[in-house]
Parts: sequence; structure tokens; C-alpha cells
Amino acid sequence: MAVKIIIKMIRYIGEIVVDIKKTIYSHYEKNDWTMLWIERCNGVYESSQKDWFTDQISRILKGNKIIMKEAGWKNGNNELRFTLSEPT
Repeated sequence: MAVKIIIKMIRYIGEIVVDIKKTIYSHYEKNDWTMLWIERCNGVYESSQKDWFTDQISRILKGNKIIMKEAGWKNGNNELRFTLSEPT
């Protein structure tokens, strides 16, 4: 398993910032982002994870800007990643 992880990391290209206005998330408002965050972070168990999760939701509801990045790998796989403009 460790070998597969190393191979995947070697093939990782990096991230680029994506303009949210040019994605399917262009119409999202605070409540939509909050619900998406809840869906993506399902399965938070540890106390520190719950603290982080609560902090993130609070920041979204206060209007913190969402930053979208697209991560890519040499094999053509991509994934969207979301972060907030202010650190936790």
C-alpha cells in the first residue's frame, strides 16, 4: 500500500486556483457552501476535527471567501478542493 501512495504522489502535478464564477458553483451562497462543507466533511469524529469543522462552518456563515483549487495528476485525474481565505 505504501508503494501505491508514493507512486500517486510522484504523479501529482499540483493545484491551480479556479474562478468559481466559471464553475457549477457560481450561484452558491453562504447556505449552499455551508451544506456542501457539511456533506464533504461527513464523518468527523475526533474532538479536534469537530472544533476545526465548527470553525470552518462559522467562517463560511460570516462571509469568509471560498477559494477553489483544482488538483491534478499526470494520469488525467483532477479534483476540486475548497479552502477559506482566512486561516483557521
